Amino acid sequence: MVTTDPKAKVDESPIVISEIEVDGVRLVAREPVSYEVTFVADTSEPFYEIEGPPDILLFAETRELLLDVLEDDLQFLWRRFAVGDQSNLDGMAQQVGAEMRRLFIRESDAP
Repeated sequence: MVTTDPKAKVDESPIVISEIEVDGVRLVAREPVSYEVTFVADTSEPFYEIEGPPDILLFAETRELLLDVLEDDLQFLWRRFAVGDQSNLDGMAQQVGAEMRRLFIRESDAP
């Protein structure tokens, strides 16, 4: 169980991603990608929640963990849907891949 300092400042400022690294490849955002952050305090175990493209909704006990979870999720989505074998993906999965390719581009392909 994670306990937080009740005096600690809650940070609900958006998380903005301008680049990520996936398997040694640097991806840059075509435009900075913003994720809304909410601190949910009215539960027995308060948590941070993040929401943003492509239809991401994630939770974590701290903002730092939330950033780690977001990075892991974006890496997974890129690997699985953006550059994976598209023939094995259904329509929703192909849409996620297209959205990831719309959001990010390999640094080597950037203008």
